[in-house]
Amino acid sequence: MDAKNKLLYLLFTDGEQLSGGREKDLATEFNLGLAHPLHYLIEPTSDISHLVLNNTIQGLSTALLPQYSKWYENNRKKIVSANHENSCGALAEIRALGFLYLSMKKYAKAIEPSLTIGTSAPDFCISIDCGNNGEEEILVEVTTKNIVDSAKKGLQNYLSDRDIDPNKNRGSYSAFSFAPLGNESKRNDSWNGISDTTESAIRHIRRKFNRRKENQADESKFTILWFDMQDKHFIGLVNSRNAFPIRSWGEAIHSGELWYACYAKENLMVLQGDHHSEDTALSIGVEGVFSKAGSMFDGVVFSLADANIFFENPYSQKTLSDSSRRFINGLPNFRLEYSWMRWPLDDLLTRIENEHSRINKLAIERKLH
Repeated sequence: MDAKNKLLYLLFTDGEQLSGGREKDLATEFNLGLAHPLHYLIEPTSDISHLVLNNTIQGLSTALLPQYSKWYENNRKKIVSANHENSCGALAEIRALGFLYLSMKKYAKAIEPSLTIGTSAPDFCISIDCGNNGEEEILVEVTTKNIVDSAKKGLQNYLSDRDIDPNKNRGSYSAFSFAPLGNESKRNDSWNGISDTTESAIRHIRRKFNRRKENQADESKFTILWFDMQDKHFIGLVNSRNAFPIRSWGEAIHSGELWYACYAKENLMVLQGDHHSEDTALSIGVEGVFSKAGSMFDGVVFSLADANIFFENPYSQKTLSDSSRRFINGLPNFRLEYSWMRWPLDDLLTRIENEHSRINKLAIERKLH
């Protein structure tokens, strides 16, 4: 059974083998149109979408274990829901469970998903055996990023045209401008109306660390926000390199959206290069969620198609035991080189401040402000 059939088999059947006709019937029955989050999993078109498909299958296989059956049934209904945001959220939780479970088998005792819907309870509680020091619990709250309203409307209009007339523009190029995280325009003389998708992405990622999510953190237990970015609209835009403070391509320099969303200080320069024009920069008007004390989250895992990356809060008063750090480092696809942690040296805040200085110095050297 290939990966696509396995996904459908896990989602829709009770042991029934799928034929090609049955695949189409299921897609029709559950109204899986071109814009539905499941569509790109059923019809993966790139290597990276195949990675997401495999991550999802891994999560579904875990969710079908007897201890998670009740939890899975609630999420399965959301996955096939016509409400795309509910489907994205449920798929994110399914993938998170798969990753957490595989690390738990080596480094933890148990994972308990929350069965209480609509409360402040976090999505998962992981129990970790710390030997003579007893047990430690890590709480995990899952979130995902939905495309901004303006991009959603444009995508819906584009796909509606294709649904009405599948042959429209066949044999010719058909395109539209699509910025899933927004495209904010700066209207002042120094910017000449430049549209900065980098800053917009930073702002929209930062907004997911909102007060409602913070209320699901625990003051006494290490709490992680698990940020799934494997939705079809983001897998080609956000990858491991976005975790660097800056990244370059040729002469163009870009700020790292994930790093800035966590660690940028107010007025830190945002760099956005372009192969066809001069680099541009502006002073960001938003602070990263971990740029100062106050966040209830002790860290965030950015779960990408090809990597799980951990950013720790340098101001957190809670410390992770060696056993808990082994659990985080043991996540499948964990990438230490992209992560920012208070380990193995407790020098995270110093490294962040050094990056602030380096970025602003770079902006001056390139005469960007």
